[in-house]
Amino acid sequence: MTLFAKLRGIVGDLFQLGLNGPNLKNSTGAIEARDAADGAYAVVRAATPADNSDASIKLYADLGSDPSAPGLTYTNTHTDQLLIQELWTRTVLATLLKQVDYTYTDGLLTTEVRSIYAVNGITVDAQLTITSTYTSGVLTGQITVRNV
Repeated sequence: MTLFAKLRGIVGDLFQLGLNGPNLKNSTGAIEARDAADGAYAVVRAATPADNSDASIKLYADLGSDPSAPGLTYTNTHTDQLLIQELWTRTVLATLLKQVDYTYTDGLLTTEVRSIYAVNGITVDAQLTITSTYTSGVLTGQITVRNV
């Protein structure tokens, strides 16, 4: 291996971690994680975010929004015209990814429980409960608790 090849991350846009490891790449000012051959993206793992400016892991993003990755099937259940459950299932594996359960009192949403499941579709990896309070039928507060 040439000296330049060993130093390419210092003078170029690609920095390889180890001799056959993944790369960090400058792509128009953005950092990309690339495989050893720079032919595809590499998986990046991160710890639980500790600050507002920390990178978020997929688990937290899925808790806060509707998963939109390819290969998911979405279904929902209504009772008396109220949405009581939403499910996102991994289409190929037929395992549950996300479940949201809604509870109502006098037609007002009082509790929302969001759960994210491991690949086996059984183990809960993350869970968030949102409890809403009302005054004269008007939403006056919400308490969010991270359960898992």
